[in-house]
Amino acid sequence: MAYEIGGRADKYGNRFETNWTIRKLLEVIEEKIESVTIEAIGDDEKGADLWITYKDGVRESQQCKGRNGSHEYWDYGTINSKNIWKTWAYQLERSGSVIVSLVSPLNCTLLEDIGNRARTNGQDPSIFYKEQILKSGTDTRRFFNNACVGLGLDINHEEDIARALSFFSRIFMRQVTDGEMKNEILGKISSLFMGNPETVYRIFIDYILNEDVYGKAF
Repeated sequence: MAYEIGGRADKYGNRFETNWTIRKLLEVIEEKIESVTIEAIGDDEKGADLWITYKDGVRESQQCKGRNGSHEYWDYGTINSKNIWKTWAYQLERSGSVIVSLVSPLNCTLLEDIGNRARTNGQDPSIFYKEQILKSGTDTRRFFNNACVGLGLDINHEEDIARALSFFSRIFMRQVTDGEMKNEILGKISSLFMGNPETVYRIFIDYILNEDVYGKAF
């Protein structure tokens, strides 16, 4: 279901992104991840709302989308309309230790399926394409072909099949609903801080929205 039209849509979308940011900051406090950078600058800015750095040095470019217009899911075209494929390709080309993700309450089943196949492939591009893509259903093949175009890949070239395997193995969907995320945040706050969880939650919101936090790693 889409957000209400008008100013509320922006506010609900911003709330989703803010809640996700709080969730990630709490994971830093829990020492599950190394750091979070909000609205980075330079090359890191392209297509990223957050950058997550993991303990093993892997960095993740995350783009948050609370809704997709009136659509109940993401598909190739709606991802393309947000210019996401192009910015994903840019970030993935920068380093093999970079992964990218779309954070949303909505799913993209075909993208998740292809990504899972790439991550469990054993790094053989020929098997990935011939066995895991070409022998798939029509919808999967069509999505893969379109996504490769969006990512700037030519599947007629062996080297680009290898790049496709690398790219799809590093693309993730992070699906979480608004209500589920808020409850999880309050639960984490209760275990980490003394006092009223809602009060601490509002302090996090104020910190993200009103303090000079952009471009800094936390």
